[in-house]
Amino acid sequence: MPLAWSMAIAPMLLSPLSAQAQSSQTITIQRSLRLGDRGPDVLQLQRALADRGLLDINIPRNAQAGYFGPTTQDALLAFQRAEPGLQADGVLGEATFRRLFAIGLTPTQAYSIALMQAQLAELGYYRSGLDGQFGPATQQALQNLRDEAFVALDPRESSLENTFDVVSGYYNQRRINQDLPHPDKLEERVQRQVPESQLWSYGGWGSGPVRATSQSVSLGSSSGDGATYQVIVPLASGDTEFTALQRLLGSVTLAQNSLGRYAQVGSYVGRRTAEDVVAYLRAEGFDARVIYE
Repeated sequence: MPLAWSMAIAPMLLSPLSAQAQSSQTITIQRSLRLGDRGPDVLQLQRALADRGLLDINIPRNAQAGYFGPTTQDALLAFQRAEPGLQADGVLGEATFRRLFAIGLTPTQAYSIALMQAQLAELGYYRSGLDGQFGPATQQALQNLRDEAFVALDPRESSLENTFDVVSGYYNQRRINQDLPHPDKLEERVQRQVPESQLWSYGGWGSGPVRATSQSVSLGSSSGDGATYQVIVPLASGDTEFTALQRLLGSVTLAQNSLGRYAQVGSYVGRRTAEDVVAYLRAEGFDARVIYE
């Protein structure tokens, strides 16, 4: 059955300080690829393997098509063998495509509800089990949060998309100066307690396009629309610490809310990218943290 995916490649992070200088490139692969195939889609595969340092060939900039020969197959096999859970068959199938081009599973609404339930539980408003269902206990928890903390949210199921953002934002404001679990820990809790079949949707063969937004990430700069992980530094020592951050990074933003002042370092699409930035800043002596926007 055919592959029918259209996407844009997101450059791979090399370090917290730099990213590959790779231009956005729309990739459309409409079939599985194997030894003996020719065409523009084979060239797209070869470029992806070459970008990872697995395919040692000189691809001309004006090349229009490629040939899937033994060298390309060996490179693809090397990639598959290095990736846990992939079958090393030398064929670009659905699973290999998604892993090679960084396209993965899509969280369901149940995942988002369960994560919100975990946040509400940590805040003291939700006292039932995590089930990913918008039931009376979840609605009541949202109403209680709204009525006590004057959080501007609509506790009805029809407004869930906005409610997720509001609850997440409030939770992360509370995290800055309180001992609440990192969102990663809450995600792990959700994945332990809610059946996997309810948490993820996975586009199958011929299921239509899967899209990823091209992003270029570097320390101290926003990664653009769709970023979800924000790196901040609470400013316990005031302007001196903020000035030191400016000297180190060149560009940071001062922000303040009811919990205090902090420096906004940047927003990032990937958790791993944000954690790399945090590790770098902590090595420089700053109390950097990741919060989920």
